[in-house]
Amino acid sequence: MSISSVQAAVSGITSAVNSNAQSATGAGLESTSNVSKDIVDSVVISNKAQQLDRQEQYKMKDAVDLFNDWLDSGREYAGLVFYREDGTEDELLPENKALFDELSTKVGNTHDPEQRTILKNKVDSLLGWGNQEIFNSESDLDKRFGAVNDSYRLQQAYFTEKYGEPHGKLPSEFLATVEWLRENKAVLGSLPRLSSMDGYVAPDVTQSLETQFRPQGTPLSHFENRDFLEKLLAKMT
Repeated sequence: MSISSVQAAVSGITSAVNSNAQSATGAGLESTSNVSKDIVDSVVISNKAQQLDRQEQYKMKDAVDLFNDWLDSGREYAGLVFYREDGTEDELLPENKALFDELSTKVGNTHDPEQRTILKNKVDSLLGWGNQEIFNSESDLDKRFGAVNDSYRLQQAYFTEKYGEPHGKLPSEFLATVEWLRENKAVLGSLPRLSSMDGYVAPDVTQSLETQFRPQGTPLSHFENRDFLEKLLAKMT
């Protein structure tokens, strides 16, 4: 039962008891009032219950959540969307302040350039996501990065079924970039990997891209079903 449901129940009980009290005799009024107080006092919403309610309300998004957000956007191309870049400390949910302070302290105490870059990126990601999702540890942030990567795979699978290829209808301004990427594979191989930026290492892919993203004749309506998406993702990772 949620906190709002408990509050509504308490309100209903109190109203009913008070209504009975008003029609009672003087002696009965005192007795009924005591009953009302006992009932209300016995319905106590603990701090733990409130925390659990907020954890559910602001739970960390997984790959399916992110895919559904992308699907709702109506975007006709696949893309990795990490975190908003203008997040501020003032916007953080209270539950995220401790992790922010912990990471900020680590940044200040770390002298290794690569580790410092990873930690700073985690701080930025916490600022970007932490206004709507609760994170309890660095590993939660790593999982969130993984969810972004896995959501992208689901997008590619969706477009493979819809258009026969995994990228969708790329906007014209992206086409030149895609062509450059194809022609400069050697350059890309020398650039830092994502894991050197955020510490997240994607799991080994057991199937080739050609096998993963080949039309299977799956109805697009299946992509609106969480169970189907979770099973599909399990096959691809």
